[in-house]
Amino acid sequence: MSATVAAKSAPAYVSIMAHSKVNAEGIPDETDQVVLECGEGITKPGCTISQGSGEYSGEYTVESTAPLDARHPYRVLYVQWAPGDPEAGERWVSWQLPTG
Repeated sequence: MSATVAAKSAPAYVSIMAHSKVNAEGIPDETDQVVLECGEGITKPGCTISQGSGEYSGEYTVESTAPLDARHPYRVLYVQWAPGDPEAGERWVSWQLPTG
């Protein structure tokens, strides 16, 4: 599984959260989830972050290092920038990814 994010700087932390189900409001069930994370300080990364080149140099691709199983079809990508910069604060963005 991979997703590409356009940004001015590389993400500092990324997590791919795969859930078994969501409720009627679209809120993921966190009791049965798989978390794949990568970034600074993660000792066992479950994903990688790579920067594009040329005209794609402002894009960063996040790829899981293992396939996600069919039991967890609801996937959310969380991306954080500048967690170590006290002036910037924490900036998070999340996307619901297509199932499958």
